Amino acid sequence: MNSIFRIIQFSSMIMLALFIVFAPSCRDPHEYEPPFDSLGPPPEAALLIAPANNAAFLYDCWNPYPNDIEMIWTAIPGTQYYELKIDDNPELPGKAERVEDTTFIFVVSANGKYYWQVRAYSRNWTWYTDWSEKRIFVAQYSPGD
Repeated sequence: MNSIFRIIQFSSMIMLALFIVFAPSCRDPHEYEPPFDSLGPPPEAALLIAPANNAAFLYDCWNPYPNDIEMIWTAIPGTQYYELKIDDNPELPGKAERVEDTTFIFVVSANGKYYWQVRAYSRNWTWYTDWSEKRIFVAQYSPGD
């Protein structure tokens, strides 16, 4: 009986040693990153809906600056978030605002010409979409009669 127990114990140790030597290494599934070439290309850029290009928002003493201007663009399927740039510089040098939806409320507090554009991101694409067209809108205070 003792010899059978030793044979089973020895066999188990050999099988364990073989498993350790020949088993593929295990990885944490949360560390997995697909190979770059397995990602798809991004879709076309979003289309800007509102405000219209060259829209003018005029204000007077009876109609002061608005609380907001709603910016709207088309949804892109599979997007995780959008990046929106709004600036009074036509080069849009500032940092992009991360937006989870296809609308954004921009608070206007000064006269000026504002430029804006949007792009989408998903980790299933090789990169962001292209930037949308660049649009302009004007906010201008005009004293009333």
